[in-house]
Amino acid sequence: MENLVSFVRIPKNASTTIYQVLGVANTIRDGELTRFFQGNHLRYKGIFAPSHCSYVEAVRELGTVVSDVPSFAVIRNPYDRMVSMFCFAKKHQLFGLYGSSELSFVEFARAICARHEEDPHFFHAFPQSFYIDGVQTLLPFETLVSAFQDFLRANGIMGVSPRLPQLNSTSHGHYSDFYNEECRLLVESVWGEDIERFGYSF
Repeated sequence: MENLVSFVRIPKNASTTIYQVLGVANTIRDGELTRFFQGNHLRYKGIFAPSHCSYVEAVRELGTVVSDVPSFAVIRNPYDRMVSMFCFAKKHQLFGLYGSSELSFVEFARAICARHEEDPHFFHAFPQSFYIDGVQTLLPFETLVSAFQDFLRANGIMGVSPRLPQLNSTSHGHYSDFYNEECRLLVESVWGEDIERFGYSF
């Protein structure tokens, strides 16, 4: 199992970029999770990648090929992550998933909060903490380039490019520019667990 890793894809945490860079070195691949994808149709709604599963789910589905190699995930400031999710939904016209054809940022945050309360399968409202139980290494999004290089080096992973292109990203200003008091409180009501666990602040 030399040169294999288990990458846990948390949505909007550079997951597409790292997934593509790792390629077949990653044990948690879409093609290996067809049964899981079909059995969790309420979560994935037929369009999202099945590799957006938790580490525990990946181990349960795929076994020791996942648990016997180094594992990692990327964590991100929840306030920043909410802005990234909003800009992604706007760019790809996904507001229909949130109940409208057009949403302002505060309306989007309200919709995430509502889905969090109403739909246990709405995985875009899942906290990052849901994904990472059992994961060995957490890389901060804010220093991802160097953290990813350090992870590869520390685990002797060869044949994987240490360079991370920007894939599936959106262009926007600093996350704080999007916020008023209501938006901040909405993020804290949905993802307060992450804020406390990872030590983030606004």
